[in-house]
Amino acid sequence: MFTISDSERLIDSQGKTSFSSSPLTTTFSLAIELHGPKKSNENASRSCELALAKNNNKTSVNVNLASSAKPLTRNRRRERKPRLLGVGWGKICTGILVSKHCVLKRMEDSSKEEYRIQSFDMETQKLLKTALKDPGSVDLEKVSNVIVDQSLKDQVFSKEAGRICFTIVQAEAKQSNSSVFRRNLLNRLQQEFKAREDTRKKSTQEWVCLVSFICNIFDYLKVNNMPMMALVQPVYDCLFRLAQPDALKNEEEVDCLVLQLHRIGEQLEKMNLQRMDELFCLLRDGFLLQDGLSSLGRLLLLEILEFRAGGWTLSETAQKYYYSEVTD
Repeated sequence: MFTISDSERLIDSQGKTSFSSSPLTTTFSLAIELHGPKKSNENASRSCELALAKNNNKTSVNVNLASSAKPLTRNRRRERKPRLLGVGWGKICTGILVSKHCVLKRMEDSSKEEYRIQSFDMETQKLLKTALKDPGSVDLEKVSNVIVDQSLKDQVFSKEAGRICFTIVQAEAKQSNSSVFRRNLLNRLQQEFKAREDTRKKSTQEWVCLVSFICNIFDYLKVNNMPMMALVQPVYDCLFRLAQPDALKNEEEVDCLVLQLHRIGEQLEKMNLQRMDELFCLLRDGFLLQDGLSSLGRLLLLEILEFRAGGWTLSETAQKYYYSEVTD
């Protein structure tokens, strides 16, 4: 499922490919009135992730192993009763706010050719640093297991680990024209994918980290400038699981689903349009018909429905609405 021929050549995709999109069965133009406090560091932080998902810089990276930066934390949002104007659901008080300065700062940081690895002991740091520069001199199976294990524990790391994997794959291909690391990585991902339901039952956070990591690998590792076909169906299966009724009631899972669709939705649609249509039918029905969704959950679903309906982009009006600038 995850294995591909060693003879396939990995090429980095520097530019962003434009894909045609399929219109949704239903077009949403529901006006939502925002109330409540404008400043929200938590929502601003999350919105920065959405902005960066569309401005991901896939360049080779150098790793700064000595960073002491702490991973972002995600506190539970206060529950508020929603109302869509004209539908009688109450006012949605939770808006997706984004600080202009925060976005610019994060985008600037992401463009630098450096990546910070946190929470590793010195021996592991040395192993990863060597793998990035001289992959032929280390145990690449051990390296792949270290990266996967950390990705399942650290939500921040899981969203960016694809950069490290991309750099190691490129270094190995340049050094020996082989793909030992990629093969070991895909084998380990296949094991985790098969156990995904057990992972979800055990820990929602670990499950969300797994999805983020698989999608991140799909986004970074290309074969002949195209996404790896071996990952297309597993990625879709993960996103379909996040779109089920029980998952849509969980803000953490909805947040993960929307972020991944911002990052790789356009690529996935190109690979399999029918499954993307089926996925968005689930999201549309969940938004319109399902009870028990939080106000933030509904807002996130509405945003991603409008995002795809607009050809994987938001109109200027929608952009201002969903990503209102936070004033100091």
